[in-house]
Amino acid sequence: MLIVARAYVQAVDRLKELLTSFSKATCLNINYNKSMLVPMHVPQDVATQFVGVLGCAQGDFPQTYIGLPLSNEKLNLSAFAPIIARADRYLSGWWSSLLNHSGRLVVVNSVLDSLPVYAMGALQLPQGVVDALDARRRAFLWAGEESVSGAQCLVSWTKACLPKENGGLGVRDLSLQNTCLLMKLLHRAHTATDSAWSRWLETEFGGPLEAPESTSAGTHWASLRQLLPDYRLLTTVEVGDGRSTSFWHDCWLAAGPLVDAMPALYTHARRPEASVHHVLVSDLRLAFVPRLSSVATEELTQLTVVLAEINLTNAQDVRRCPWEDKAHRLSSSMIYKSIIAVGGSCDYYKFIWENRAPPKVKFFGWLLVQDRIQTRENLLKKNCIDSDLCELCGAQVESTAHLIAGCAFAVGF
Repeated sequence: MLIVARAYVQAVDRLKELLTSFSKATCLNINYNKSMLVPMHVPQDVATQFVGVLGCAQGDFPQTYIGLPLSNEKLNLSAFAPIIARADRYLSGWWSSLLNHSGRLVVVNSVLDSLPVYAMGALQLPQGVVDALDARRRAFLWAGEESVSGAQCLVSWTKACLPKENGGLGVRDLSLQNTCLLMKLLHRAHTATDSAWSRWLETEFGGPLEAPESTSAGTHWASLRQLLPDYRLLTTVEVGDGRSTSFWHDCWLAAGPLVDAMPALYTHARRPEASVHHVLVSDLRLAFVPRLSSVATEELTQLTVVLAEINLTNAQDVRRCPWEDKAHRLSSSMIYKSIIAVGGSCDYYKFIWENRAPPKVKFFGWLLVQDRIQTRENLLKKNCIDSDLCELCGAQVESTAHLIAGCAFAVGF
C-alpha cells in the first residue's frame, strides 16, 4: 500500500494514530520493520523526526511499486536493471545449447518479447534499455550465447523484426511496441472520463490539449507528449464543443489536419496548440498575426468558407480510432501490425512458412531464399576461407543456387 501525507510532524502523528486505530479495529498489526518512509523535498532533520514517529526505515527514490520503478524525477538506466536481469535469467542455463535456430526463435517470440510488455505499457523505456534487450535477444537467436559478433548474425536485426508475411521472422520491434502501448494511455487521457489520471490532467492543466510540453507536468507526461502528433494521425474527432480538439493538429475536417492542409496559414497562427473552441468562439482573424503573406491570405479565405459550415454544440467532442474495440479501448496490437506491415508482402511467405516441413527446415528455407546460408561463396566474403570452389564437384563456385540445384552431386542426391 502506498500512503501519501504532507510533510508536517502533525500530519505524521495523525497518520500514526490512524494506523494504530486501524490495527486495533481489525487485529491486523502493521509491521513497521517492513515499511519504509520515502521523503520528497524534505530536509534531512525533518525526515529524521518522521522516522522517529513512525518507527520505520527511511528510503529513497527510485522505488519499486507494483512492479514498476517509481521516482519523483526522470528515471535513469539503472532503474530498469531488473527488467534486463529478468531477461538474463531466462537466457542463462543449458537449454540454449540444445535448441536450433527455430527453437530459439520460439523462445524469443513467446518469452523474451513478453518480458518488458508490462513496463512498456506504462513507461517510455530509454533507448539504452531497448538496445540492451535487443543485444541479448539477438545473441540468443543467432548464437545461443550472451554476446554475438556481427559475422554470426546472418540477417540484420531490422529484417528479423519484420512480420513473416513481410519477409522477416516476426520478432517484436520493442521501440515500436513501446510506442503502440503508450498510445493506449494517450487514448485514455482523451476519452476515458473515469480515469483518475485523465481527471488529474483535466483539473491541473485543463486537459491533454493544454498540458505543457515541458516537464512541469512530470517526465512521464513529457515523454507521452512527444507521441501526440502520431496519436492525432491515428484518430478522428467529431466536434461537439471543440474544447478537447486541436484546431491545427487533430483530424476534425474532411481535409485532414489543417497544419498539413494549410501550412502557410499555420506559420502565422498566434497559438499553434489552440483548441477548436478557442478559435471559433472569437473572431477568426484574431487567431493570426496582423500581417499575412499572399499565400496565407488565400488559405484564410478558403478556411473561412470551410468553417462557415461548422456549428459548435454543448456536447463533448467524440474521438474515434479504427483500431478500438466496442468499449472504445485502443488495440495496440492492431496499431503495431498496421505500422510494421507497411513494407508489403513477400513472394516466398507461403512457400517457406505455410508447409508441413519441420520448423528448423522452414528456418533454413528462410535463410536460403535470402542467400544467407554459409556457402563457401559467403564464407570467402567474410575472409573465413581461401577458396570458394564447391567441395563436392570442385568445378564451380559454391553459391546458394549451385549448392542446392546446380552441383551434379546435389542434383543426383
